[in-house]
Amino acid sequence: MTEPTTGERLGNAIQAFEFVPNREQQRVKAKIMGILHDNPIYSMSEITYDMAYQLTQDRRLKAWWQQPGFAPWMQNRSEFKQKLEHLVQLSLDTAEQIISSEDSPPAARVNMIKLVWEAASKFPQKVASPNRDSQAAQNMSQEQLDEMMRKAGYIRIADTAPKQISAKEEEVIDVESEETR
Repeated sequence: MTEPTTGERLGNAIQAFEFVPNREQQRVKAKIMGILHDNPIYSMSEITYDMAYQLTQDRRLKAWWQQPGFAPWMQNRSEFKQKLEHLVQLSLDTAEQIISSEDSPPAARVNMIKLVWEAASKFPQKVASPNRDSQAAQNMSQEQLDEMMRKAGYIRIADTAPKQISAKEEEVIDVESEETR
């Protein structure tokens, strides 16, 4: 298979841009993408009619594949991200209209402002209030804390000081490490 020329790639891109799929075509693409999602063997950008038919058994694909722009649209992996970004932009425009319009009900404006602030992470972080267990731990003696930590499987760092190695043991370690080199 020969590599498409720059002109062919440009033509495919224009066709894909102009192609407007119907609901049934969108459903078939969604089915294929669901099957191929995170599949390292197949790439959506390399899907052929034969592969699409094998995955869906949808006979309408043959006629659709002949439509100008259908194949490039089907192979466009980033369509979802592009549409999502477009919707984000539209929602930001709508949020701006709601917030800045004097005709918007005050409750709608306040709710939209809260949503925008939350999305922009502008709200101060909530500080967790101490729970009953942490308050109980504050009132424990060191021995009680040590016992609670031991039961929970924690080891105090001070209790795990490195063992002192004798000169004889150090010689054995040196010999063993030389043998494994």
